[in-house]
Amino acid sequence: MSTISLAPAEALCQPIPKSTSKIAFAQILRGYAALLVCINHLFLVYWNSQAVVGEFIKEPLFQFGQADPNFLHQFATLLFNYTKFAPGYFGVSLFFLISGFVIPFSLEKRNGIGFMLNRILRILPTLVVALAIDSFILSLCSLWSASSTYHFNLQQFIINCVLLRPFFGGTFIDPVTWSLEIELLFYILMASWFYFVPLKKQYSLLVIAFTLTAFSLVFSHATQPLLLFLKSATFYLVFMLLGCQFYKLLKNYANLKIMLWQTAVMFICLFLQFKLSFPEANFVLALNYLLAYGVFTITFLMNEQLKETKFSIFFSNISYSLYISHQIVGYIIISYLISFFHCPAWVACSTAFLTTIALSTVVNKWVEQPSIKWSKLF
Repeated sequence: MSTISLAPAEALCQPIPKSTSKIAFAQILRGYAALLVCINHLFLVYWNSQAVVGEFIKEPLFQFGQADPNFLHQFATLLFNYTKFAPGYFGVSLFFLISGFVIPFSLEKRNGIGFMLNRILRILPTLVVALAIDSFILSLCSLWSASSTYHFNLQQFIINCVLLRPFFGGTFIDPVTWSLEIELLFYILMASWFYFVPLKKQYSLLVIAFTLTAFSLVFSHATQPLLLFLKSATFYLVFMLLGCQFYKLLKNYANLKIMLWQTAVMFICLFLQFKLSFPEANFVLALNYLLAYGVFTITFLMNEQLKETKFSIFFSNISYSLYISHQIVGYIIISYLISFFHCPAWVACSTAFLTTIALSTVVNKWVEQPSIKWSKLF
């Protein structure tokens, strides 16, 4: 039986329960979503935001060289200019929807404590190893390069590993973990709420959506970093609740009519939160999240017609490892191949892409798969 891992975390990490093992659409979506996020970072973001890349790899003065962008970057930029399709936004939004869809299966089998222990054992071992690899490579680069600003900090490493950076302050080791921090909030929210209110209750999800929206309104002018994080997180949390609606429909806890009107209300909540959390009116983000919802809906309805392939199975199996292992390692490989070895752009990007896939495969086999077994103890 294949598993579904849920990028953020639940979309990359949560096994599909036996009772729903025939649901292929989520399995297929998560593999392609992880692939899109990886391609977005290595072939697009690297070229469009090199100052940001320099911050991520702790080389603000790094000379990235004058290599021409690769053909994939040129094609994707052209596609974006005409369609506003952003593979990064699209991929992460798919992960959030899959999380919302799959988490309730786990919650129904466990109490709140058991659920949290299951999630911790499933997610943290792989995350710790991925961040340790990032830290090791950044440390090596700091020895090689005089312009590196990286200094290993054990406290920051631990805070990043347990996904509590927003609560204790500090910087990211790898910024892709921002979505995992949202996931952790979702775990806590769902485990706490449904300890008292069964998910099958008709208005259970709407109460959460209204509560989160009210929080955004109350703290709309907050400036404290933690409150800013929590305020912006409410948008993603409500979006994940849309995935829960599909779960309720599948389990016959709600009929189609109830799902449609509740979903419409949730979209109103999302609109309000979007205006509060993204004052610059990020049209591209909104468009891609809507597109992801549309794709999720269509594939949910077409589940019986969808067939898994070796390609989709491979990437769905390594999706969590790939998501948290590709960015820092990939950026460093591209930067050094271009700047020190004068490799063509397409060679550097392709090498980084294949290397991160190989690394993810190893991490999945030796860390992620054992952690799946450990998590089943709860």
